[in-house]
Amino acid sequence: MNPFATPDRIVFLTRPQDMRAGINRLSAVVAAELGEDPMAGDLYVFVSRNCRRVKMIRFETNAWCMWTVAAVRGGFRWRAGAGPTLEVERRQLMFLLEGLEMRPADAPAPIAAHTLL
Repeated sequence: MNPFATPDRIVFLTRPQDMRAGINRLSAVVAAELGEDPMAGDLYVFVSRNCRRVKMIRFETNAWCMWTVAAVRGGFRWRAGAGPTLEVERRQLMFLLEGLEMRPADAPAPIAAHTLL
């Protein structure tokens, strides 16, 4: 079960969460704070207070999946938005998980398959 396998929406919650929380509490945060259905198949990304841990949850077919990523050095960086969430692309999430800033200014635009053919 790969969090990047399907073209679901990726929602990054900018407010820090308690990383002791499990799937039930994090899905309750999605329902209560965002008013969204956490079982819709979207990937929800949560960050810790010190920005050194990230948890991702998604409901796939008939089961919950949760991934945890911990930074050994430094932390995860992103540009703060105006709202409590950011909708991000896969490449932006990959930048974040690699320890880079989520929205680098010099990142090239993604190339669609139909432009190559």
